[in-house]
Amino acid sequence: MKHIFLLTFCSVILNVVKSQPTISPSQNDEYCPGIEYTFTATVSKPFSSMIGVGGCFLTQQPTPPVGTTFTFKGKFDDANQKQTFRIFHPDASQTDFDFKKIKSLIYSTPCAQVSNQATITVPRCQIVNIPISFTNVQWGTAFESPQLCFGSITNYEYQLPVGWSIGTSVSTGSNWIAGSNSVTVTSDLSNGLNGVILVRPRNTCGTSLQNGQITGQIPISRPAPTTITGGAAVLCSGTSTYTLNLIPAGASVSWSLSNTTVASIPNPSTGNSVVVTRIGSGSGNTILTSTVSDCSGTYPPINFTIAVGTSGTASLQVNESAFDFCNTGYMQFDASLENPSPSTSLQWSVSGSGARIKFSATGYTPVLDIKTSGTFEIFGVLTNSCGTSNYSSGILNSADFWSSYCGSYRFSVSPNPVKGNMNVIFDKPTKTNENITMRLYSVNSSSTVKQWTLKGGQNQFNLNIADLKAGQYILEVVIGKSKTSRQLIIE
Repeated sequence: MKHIFLLTFCSVILNVVKSQPTISPSQNDEYCPGIEYTFTATVSKPFSSMIGVGGCFLTQQPTPPVGTTFTFKGKFDDANQKQTFRIFHPDASQTDFDFKKIKSLIYSTPCAQVSNQATITVPRCQIVNIPISFTNVQWGTAFESPQLCFGSITNYEYQLPVGWSIGTSVSTGSNWIAGSNSVTVTSDLSNGLNGVILVRPRNTCGTSLQNGQITGQIPISRPAPTTITGGAAVLCSGTSTYTLNLIPAGASVSWSLSNTTVASIPNPSTGNSVVVTRIGSGSGNTILTSTVSDCSGTYPPINFTIAVGTSGTASLQVNESAFDFCNTGYMQFDASLENPSPSTSLQWSVSGSGARIKFSATGYTPVLDIKTSGTFEIFGVLTNSCGTSNYSSGILNSADFWSSYCGSYRFSVSPNPVKGNMNVIFDKPTKTNENITMRLYSVNSSSTVKQWTLKGGQNQFNLNIADLKAGQYILEVVIGKSKTSRQLIIE
């Protein structure tokens, strides 16, 4: 009984295997688009008709009468997607032979994309050979999950800068040059600056087939002379040597100085380095300039500022908007240097009874507390790596500050902050024969945002500011030769 069951089971399995549809060549083979293939198919049901689906098509139908084993001819379209030969049977059922390994590049797939490569550095004004190599990519079938990759693509094409070449094929800048995954690219003298070499797989299955859709990129660097290095930023005495980097082979270089009263260079000065010599005890800035010409033309001048000797001359300018001087007595002075050098420090001091340093004694914005009477003098010490130089404001009269910025009239603004309307209140009535000009400035701008011209005779004026934006403002009041200002906030 056991033997009978085993024979029966084996017979069933054999019949199932025999009834499975088969086709030769295999569905697992790789196929080129546009090539006619002869297939032999075996199906388990009678043949009625057949068609191509997904791009493939029949070039020769099976020869009647058609049994369950028959031969036909067909081609695959240039499309890397599933393509199917479909057989219909009299009972309305169908048998599909799916082919997925079509060697096409019409659809982009990760399998067939050449990865972007590292930047290649190519000296200017030199014809050099650059080896390029990467791992072969694969064919890929689109619209499959998971992604189906197969085989190996061994043919590629390159788009190069104009004048570059692979072997004897010279680029026009837009043509594609055939190659493998390992080529030697030859540069020209000057093209390709900040450009790229494009690489894509090439389909050599036949003629007029689509090549790769997404290109890999190889950036090109052709370094230009960009920086002057090695020399001193502050030249205190003697000499210092300055060097220009990345000069192309065969390039000509000339050097010049903007200020030849404090320093000198040899005449003429050529080559990639130059020696700068300080002249006497003079101090000031000079700009060292190099001009480079090579096979591609002349580069923009490359500059290096040299501070020669001690720091340059300082100057102070009153910043009347920094504080409400007429109420606080604090006045900020903004310092500037005519010939600054790197790492210059400023130290301020005041002598006399008319003012004292309030804060920021070190730096570019000293603030003074100015008295209503007396005189004072501001001193500055400018220090860099070469030594020190001095600044003096000369004798200043404290009363002059109060007269210039606050005048003989004192006023206040109420409310402050203000919104809509504000009252300008004087400490004494203005004279009837006096014209009063009131100007409103934004703290961030020196232009007038609003102005009123009023007749005197009273000590309080109401002004409408409803149309102004919120922010910090300076109200300046001019009565005759008297000019007074206050800081206010508009909400």
